[in-house]
Amino acid sequence: MRMIMRSLLLVWLFLVSHSVFAQAAAPQEWHGELVTPGGKLMLLVRLDAGGSGDMESINQAPGQKMALGAVQASASSLRFNVPAIGASYEAAWSEQEQAWVGQFRQGMLLPLTLRRGPPPPAAIVEGLDGDWRALLHRDGRDLRLVLHVVTGTQGTRVTLDSPDLGAFGLPVEQFIRSGNTVRFRVPSTGVQFSGQLGSGLDSMTGAWSRDGQPPAELRFQRDATQAGLRTRSQWPLAAATYRSEDVAIPNNAASGVVLAGTLSLPQGAGPFPAVILVSGSGAQDRDESMFGHKPFAVLADYLTRRGIAVLRYDDRGFGASTGNFETATSVDFASDANAAFAWLRTRPGIDARAIGLAGHSEGGLVAPIAAAANPDLAFLVLLAGPATDTDRLILAQRRAAGLAQGMR
Repeated sequence: MRMIMRSLLLVWLFLVSHSVFAQAAAPQEWHGELVTPGGKLMLLVRLDAGGSGDMESINQAPGQKMALGAVQASASSLRFNVPAIGASYEAAWSEQEQAWVGQFRQGMLLPLTLRRGPPPPAAIVEGLDGDWRALLHRDGRDLRLVLHVVTGTQGTRVTLDSPDLGAFGLPVEQFIRSGNTVRFRVPSTGVQFSGQLGSGLDSMTGAWSRDGQPPAELRFQRDATQAGLRTRSQWPLAAATYRSEDVAIPNNAASGVVLAGTLSLPQGAGPFPAVILVSGSGAQDRDESMFGHKPFAVLADYLTRRGIAVLRYDDRGFGASTGNFETATSVDFASDANAAFAWLRTRPGIDARAIGLAGHSEGGLVAPIAAAANPDLAFLVLLAGPATDTDRLILAQRRAAGLAQGMR
């Protein structure tokens, strides 16, 4: 009898363990609310059976999926990172909660519980969908504001952009319409708005208030045209007169790192001088895409049309490149740049004696590190690179950002 009971117990334990593991391994969705100092973010995480997945912030950037890396799912634990934003998550399975209970790390540790299925829909606010634009006058300057209101299957989601401050997708909470009165909060900025809709429902005027500052009258006007990213005038629009090819560049000094990039070659046999573009801070793709701009695509087009070959690549652990972005340092990125140099100098049609680096922003710090270890580089170009000690630079950046937001 004792042997029978022991066998039954083992079978029961196996079934419970297998059930939880299946929950973690099967393709499915999990949701959780991340409470940050800047407001609440509703996260949707998709885990695939093959050990991959993605994550999106439903109320901040719906539809913008960020690939997960280093996914480890078992019967009792779940781990993954989000290379695009330098974040990671580690959790344990709770039978009582029937959820993953853990911590989300992105500069700080924040509790995050992931529950099965898509997030519950938000309340629906009728009649206000669209992009609403306003001009806020503060401390002698005008700041553009754009309020995005979108209603879908998950309810009404609202975000705020402040382009002049470089802030996009700020979560808006407590977005309420009562008759012709509209109210909302932007927790990350400590701002509240309360106003009245115009008779045509295409404007709302009211008080924009923030602790420590007098209220300002603000008028939002709804766009009459379809919203979306503007085509930037500097994007390459003319037909290319050169060749471009996708390439894969292994970094033999870093296990598991293969850089995916694009090599642009002028017409003709060469050999051509060449430049390798080194991106700035944050996870960047080969075009250094940001806020609708693609500066590296523009540089590559301009230089290649003028007889200079250009190599640009996705940062390690981002885009189509492999590796771990989250744990990488400036020295690691310098190693990637030198791996790109070693690969490029073996290419036919490239003048191996005329290859250099062009680093933008943090790339202006990375490129000199690479040059210090690579005497064969022909030249360096530093674009908006740091020209002072890092500690002074960070303090200056924070002061400039504070002044732009009206701090004194």
